Amino acid sequence: MTILQRFAIPILLVMSAMHEAVAEPIQSQMNIGTGGIIVNHNGSGPLSLTQGNLNCYSQIPGVCKQSGTSDRGRRDSLFVKLERYLMATNPTELEVFTVGLEQWYGDDEMFVTIHIRNISKLPAENVEVGILTPRETGQKDSKRLGLKKSKALMNIEIGSKSTLFLSQDIEIKLPIAARSELLANLDLNSIMGYEFLGVGMSPEVPQVMQDSFKQKAIITDTPESPGSGVAFSNRSLTIFLRYRTVFDQKRVKPFPLYFYFGKDLNQH
Repeated sequence: MTILQRFAIPILLVMSAMHEAVAEPIQSQMNIGTGGIIVNHNGSGPLSLTQGNLNCYSQIPGVCKQSGTSDRGRRDSLFVKLERYLMATNPTELEVFTVGLEQWYGDDEMFVTIHIRNISKLPAENVEVGILTPRETGQKDSKRLGLKKSKALMNIEIGSKSTLFLSQDIEIKLPIAARSELLANLDLNSIMGYEFLGVGMSPEVPQVMQDSFKQKAIITDTPESPGSGVAFSNRSLTIFLRYRTVFDQKRVKPFPLYFYFGKDLNQH
């Protein structure tokens, strides 16, 4: 199915506008088939067949004259403009709106799980999900992590050969990486002794995680940190979505993935 076939109604409206100059009202019918777009008129007025195997224009029904190069050029320009208009007014947008840790059936540990939403009115095809490390000094590109799949996704491919299709206005959740694998790819040298608390999409450690950790920690006053005996830190990776639109556009969107850590400063 071509792009214009997906949007027959806008094209019909444009075709109708093109024939407003005809003096007598006519009835028209649009047929979109494998040969292209054919506009048939019942009654008086011009017969126009375009964008198919036939490129004809005649005032007399049943008589077909080959259209000139300039006519074809104008029609081609019209369809290019229509396609551009449809692409501009119908963007395909996906977003990751929450990140968490979940235990999935068949897996022996918790997986970082993302919730994806298609917020557009068109589907997204071949949706690929991946994780990148921060780009280091001297590196041209970030490194993509090679991670094992969750057993929950054994029949679904979300890698470089993704077959995942997300229809419009849909929300899904996907396990994308095992917790231990991701932690192993973080630089934790400067926060040795910190406890892993969870994941999220904001650099700030969520207040609920801070409160929970403080309840477990031994809180004492010290001259250096009066009223506080805990410290928090984070490390980050990047989630990316790569997908194809119905217009054959290829899009890539990044989303942050933060790992939160806490330490009881009074424990030695």
